[in-house]
Amino acid sequence: MRATHLSTLLPLLLLPACDGCHSTGVVPDDTGEPPAPDACDDAAGQVLCLDGQAVTCDEAGDIAATEECTAGVCEEGVGCVACAVDLADVFVPEADEESTGLVLVVDPVPPDTQFSVRRLTSRAIELSAAAGGVSLSLVGDGVTLYDGGGAELGTAVTFTPAELPTAVFLAGTAAGREATLTATHTLAGCEAVTDTLRLRTVAAPDLAGEPLDRFPDFSFVNAFNEGEPVSVAVDPGLLPDRAGATADAYVVQHRHLGTWASTQDLVDVTGGAETLTVGTTSLADSQVEVGTLDGGDLFGDYDVVLDFDQDGALGPGDLIDHLSEGSAGLYAFIDLSQAGSHAVEQAQYSGGSWLGQRTYWPQDIASLGSLPLVVVSHGNGHDYTWYDWLGEHLASHGYVVMSHQNNTGPGIETASTTTLTNTDYLLGNLGSIGGGALAGHVDGQRIIWIGHSRGGEGVVRAYDRLRDGQYTPTNFGADDIRLISSIAPTVFNNVSDSDPHGVAYHLLAGAADGDVTGQPDCTQCQFFRIAGAAQGDLMVTYVQGAGHNDFNCCGFDDATGPDQIGRTEAQVVGKSTYLALLTWRFGELEAAGEYLQRMYDDLHGAGIAADTVVANLYRPASGGGIFVLDDLQSESDLSVSSSGGAVAYDVTSPAEALSQDADDRFNWSERDPLNGMTWVDGWGDSSRALSFEWAAGEELSIEWEVPAGEGDWSGFSVLSFAAAQVTRHPNTTSLDGPLDFTVTLVDGAGGESDVSFGAWGGLTTPYKRTGNGGGQGWADELNTVRIPLGAFTASGTALDLSDLVAVRFHVGGVWGSATGRVVVDDLEVLP
Repeated sequence: MRATHLSTLLPLLLLPACDGCHSTGVVPDDTGEPPAPDACDDAAGQVLCLDGQAVTCDEAGDIAATEECTAGVCEEGVGCVACAVDLADVFVPEADEESTGLVLVVDPVPPDTQFSVRRLTSRAIELSAAAGGVSLSLVGDGVTLYDGGGAELGTAVTFTPAELPTAVFLAGTAAGREATLTATHTLAGCEAVTDTLRLRTVAAPDLAGEPLDRFPDFSFVNAFNEGEPVSVAVDPGLLPDRAGATADAYVVQHRHLGTWASTQDLVDVTGGAETLTVGTTSLADSQVEVGTLDGGDLFGDYDVVLDFDQDGALGPGDLIDHLSEGSAGLYAFIDLSQAGSHAVEQAQYSGGSWLGQRTYWPQDIASLGSLPLVVVSHGNGHDYTWYDWLGEHLASHGYVVMSHQNNTGPGIETASTTTLTNTDYLLGNLGSIGGGALAGHVDGQRIIWIGHSRGGEGVVRAYDRLRDGQYTPTNFGADDIRLISSIAPTVFNNVSDSDPHGVAYHLLAGAADGDVTGQPDCTQCQFFRIAGAAQGDLMVTYVQGAGHNDFNCCGFDDATGPDQIGRTEAQVVGKSTYLALLTWRFGELEAAGEYLQRMYDDLHGAGIAADTVVANLYRPASGGGIFVLDDLQSESDLSVSSSGGAVAYDVTSPAEALSQDADDRFNWSERDPLNGMTWVDGWGDSSRALSFEWAAGEELSIEWEVPAGEGDWSGFSVLSFAAAQVTRHPNTTSLDGPLDFTVTLVDGAGGESDVSFGAWGGLTTPYKRTGNGGGQGWADELNTVRIPLGAFTASGTALDLSDLVAVRFHVGGVWGSATGRVVVDDLEVLP
């Protein structure tokens, strides 16, 4: 630093401009003596520090400007420098840095994912130029700090003045963690100052979904029908640092990680990006409709990107649904009842007694690899040629389907044998069937059995014989049967013999069935009994107005009841259901499973008529990380759940019992609290359920305690239970429509959150068929209610999912339907 003291310059700096000023910049003082030499005489173009002031010299060696360094110190060659450092980020207003902090999303990418991908959802922190440099300290876990080249910076790093300005990148690596990033600025003449940014990590949120007409105001989902409006939303409660921010919402064709690493530009497939402004309080004001999507051959797969810096590319600070190696952010499905893109070949042949077969396959099978096999077993008095509607449909979508002669007349045992022998014959003769077209193209380890009527029970009995070692085929085994589906199956055997064990099981049945009716005074007609015995994943599709022979081409019309939908519509339901089911289970596409998991009113095949009513039931196999709060099986005391917690209630006439219509009549009786339940009738049945009611004007509740040690639900995703209206009960008759109520979660601090499942759809009104007693109404129609746990914490609702103590059902009044009687079963939380 020069020795010249600021006191020699100050009078010069304060003088006004004048005509007598010399061109040299030397101005006489009031004594007439020339001033001290100009400090800039030997410092042209430099910045000097003189007694706390910064003096800027021009190129002529004159003083161009001075600045009092009141908020910091003067650095030679730099000028005034603040004694502070700022962590600047476009999404974090400075005033909110400590309270709101920065939220980092953790995408489901492998831990060793290259930085070129990980940076796309990181957050960039700008460090401005600073004399003396800046040191960063990262404390906590779940966050990694990178430089612009992708090198990990560890938990402590110092940047010299020459390295500034620069940007560093913060990436979340584990969800549910907290950390802090502290910047320290040290400069001679200043006290060391720091700026701290609070960090929090969350699992990457879904963005696509649909608006709801009540809290939580938006439902994040992955499956849509082609042409159905898609919306995008951000929950400001989950991402408070985004509140008030504006983004361009793009829907782009799905890209894998490697493609995103090389191509970040955004091309919207809906005709142009929409603008989304994140609200400050709720999902209600943080959503925008982005358009409709094309389903392609079966489905279109897409990613949603919220471009917050609005530069037309995915980059740090943006959000994406969904950056992963596997699934896309959302899927748009075609009308699932429509034929697929493959032309279909078929062959009809016989391998001997009871080995008549008709097989369907894609014409271009030679280029399709090894395809799953679907085996169809007809019912008594039916014919194996009656299932073209299903065989041609599934083959057009890339499956091999074989329908065979079925020896149903003697009974279920012979029916099961012909299923076993025909499956074995096909797999053993692929080289000759259809001129050898199938050879090398049938996957004998991915088999689905579909049976109708006696064939529907026969396929279950066949599996039971395989699993119990009573029958040993040559070309396949029990583990190769991946799924069994029964269409209106009989139940001649006890379920201990016609037992689906742990295989995935699906039931398709019609409420207007005039043959296997499902009525309580006909043991062999109660098809729900097989579903009740299933130990693996269970799916039920119960169709109002569908008759027994609506699911084949040519059986006589036996449908009984009002609003019959007829064969064509029943088969639209069947085609849609089976294509979704097989795409889910064999195509391993979870989004297709939503057609069987979500409430029917919330999602169903686009080709199904608007007035067709279906009840969907989905119950996953126990285990696999599921916590069962109450399945009503192991504890008969109503005041204690199967998980050991207390059950408190003021609902009317509660009863826990076998899922059985006890008097074999559908008419309501106080002595028959589970009237209309036909899941239990014979030896081996064990399904149990809970029933209760409320009247108009009442607001009542039932509450399950979450046992100590089981209250951390932060790792779960869905609260699920099955429920149905009790047929012919006076309250059901009075309501005469779908039923809903409110589910409340309670945490250890007394926080509560209420969600009405009616936002997704109500419990179906029992089919208004008469008979088997007075009044209208047929079997109780169990619907699965699935509420995302995120719905309970939406929009910043104060509820601690890691410390839940109770689940409560509120019924009546403001809580939902004014009156009702319901059956409830399988209250559980799913990963």
